[in-house]
Amino acid sequence: MAYKVLIVQEVLPHYRVPIFNAMAQRYGYDLTVAHTGNWAVDNGSLGFKQAMIKSRKVLGKFFWMSPALSQLANGYDVVIVMFDIRFVNLMLPVLFKRNYKLIFWGIGVNQ
Repeated sequence: MAYKVLIVQEVLPHYRVPIFNAMAQRYGYDLTVAHTGNWAVDNGSLGFKQAMIKSRKVLGKFFWMSPALSQLANGYDVVIVMFDIRFVNLMLPVLFKRNYKLIFWGIGVNQ
C-alpha cells in the first residue's frame, strides 16, 4: 500500500520537481504538492499531482492560505508543511487532533 503524502508550500520551484518525482516513483508514494504558484509543468509528465491553493495577506507580512489545511489534508497519511510562521493557518493543526501525521520542514529564516 502506497502512503498518500501531501506537501504544502508557497511555490513549486523547478529544481524541486526532480526530487518530488523521485519520491513518487522510487518510493511509490502517492504524492501531491499543493502550492500557490503556477503549474510546474503539465501534470501528465510529472510523477506527482499538483493542487493549487490561494494565499491572501491578512496583516503585515502574515498570510492565510485557502483552502484550510484541514480540508486539504483529508485522506492523506502524511502532510509535510513548510515551517513559515507567516502562513498562519498552516501552523494551526498542531493545536488540534488530526488523523494524519504532520511534519514541518524548513531551511532557515525567511526575510
